[in-house]
Amino acid sequence: MPKYDEKLERFTSAILNDAHLEAEKIKKEIDLEYKQALTTAENEFLTEVFKYIKDEIAKIKSTEGKRLSKKLLDAKRTLFLRRNEIANAVFDELRNRISVYTSTPEYEERLLQLSKKAASMVNGSCGTVVYLRNADMQFIDKVKSAFAPNDVDIREGNFTLGGIVAECKDKRMRIDESFDLAVSERYEHFTEMFGVSLAEL
Repeated sequence: MPKYDEKLERFTSAILNDAHLEAEKIKKEIDLEYKQALTTAENEFLTEVFKYIKDEIAKIKSTEGKRLSKKLLDAKRTLFLRRNEIANAVFDELRNRISVYTSTPEYEERLLQLSKKAASMVNGSCGTVVYLRNADMQFIDKVKSAFAPNDVDIREGNFTLGGIVAECKDKRMRIDESFDLAVSERYEHFTEMFGVSLAEL
């Protein structure tokens, strides 16, 4: 009987040992599957979190970008309006000073100089028409004397600040010495220098 017990014990021990090994194997497999499942779940969670963060950052950037763009546009508009105010104030003052100047004896002398300059450019050509502003029609005789001995046709021009415009049909020439043109050119130069334009908006 002791041999039978011994065999039974060995058999039982072998079965328990196999069962123990199988249990260890199953436990390892379960642990591995659990770790893999956990890793997959963590990765999915991290991916979702990363996507959420990325989407939120994009929303913030979009919102802030629009807000900053609006602020920048508003600032540019304000600057544009202020530059225009300054330009208009400067050129209004210039026109006022020209108005005062054209009522002085110095202006009469300047008008004669401009007439002589135009006369030298047409150089005795016939068919010359000289335009003066309405307020300067009182100086017709002086202007004509600058073109002597050539005869000129004096007419009222469509400019208002002063100076003269001469047209010579023979030479197909237009000489614009009006203050209006000079002010207009200065204004264009001013706007180019200081960017008084809506183009950048």
